Amino acid sequence: MWEFKSFFIILLAQLVADVFSHSLGEAFESLIDVKNYADLNPERFLASVDAARLFVAPGGSVEEPLADALNRYQREIETWRSEEWLRLYARLPTHLRVFNGITERLGPIYHLLENSEEMKGHPLMCLEQHAHYFKLISSTNSARLENLGLLDHRTRALIDALSSRRLQWLGGLPIATLARLRQDNEHVAFRKRLKDAVGQLHDSMLSNIDDVTAESCHELSSAIADYERQLKGVQRRYNRMHGQTAVLAIAAAGAALVPALAPFLGSAAPFALAAKYGRDKVEELAEKRCLSQSLIGVLATARES
Repeated sequence: MWEFKSFFIILLAQLVADVFSHSLGEAFESLIDVKNYADLNPERFLASVDAARLFVAPGGSVEEPLADALNRYQREIETWRSEEWLRLYARLPTHLRVFNGITERLGPIYHLLENSEEMKGHPLMCLEQHAHYFKLISSTNSARLENLGLLDHRTRALIDALSSRRLQWLGGLPIATLARLRQDNEHVAFRKRLKDAVGQLHDSMLSNIDDVTAESCHELSSAIADYERQLKGVQRRYNRMHGQTAVLAIAAAGAALVPALAPFLGSAAPFALAAKYGRDKVEELAEKRCLSQSLIGVLATARES
């Protein structure tokens, strides 16, 4: 049991060191290297942590300045930590308080990743802070895979772009809808479309997430515009059909008012026209529903809402 705990601590420490290394742009081999770096360069360490948004206090915004986040974290731990622990914490310099806080925040995400791997599923998080740390770890792992040649840098750039705040509305899709789209393989063609769009960017542009996000947003808007044109095309086509039916109905009504023509018209004509209109309307709604349930239709609805 002790060996298992030791192994877990080693894995967690390495994960935290890797996140620090990736986020701060330094080559840390272990958590001890991170602490030594922080001790030797406390001001630089704090500035880098603030710029990378590595320290997010419970209940705080991801964009909250480091000093405010540290004060919020202090108030949080005072509600449930022991007096002895708080006295030890108070003697720590600021950079080690931040170092300790980041380590504590990353720990639970390690367990989340472990469980998601065992269950073969992607975790869903309702708290922005947890999602932020999960994204940091995912970005760290993606960089490692890219360095090993197991992940294409264009694919990684596209993944990072889709998690941008400019595309935050993508997170509003219902789970049942996502499951249906995945089951129907609706994502395959759209993924290829996005990949082709990003593939047109130069390698230097791929390093700038804003450029990739802008291209992704443009391609999403283009796809949604295509969907809206198809929807309008369906509407125009059925409007013509409804108009023709209305003209026939008016003509039938006029003929019915002429006594000489009434015997030839019969009583079935109005019912036949009404049935035709009803059939056309059902087909129109079915075709629109089919479009709206496609991947692009779902994205168009999500963006509007």
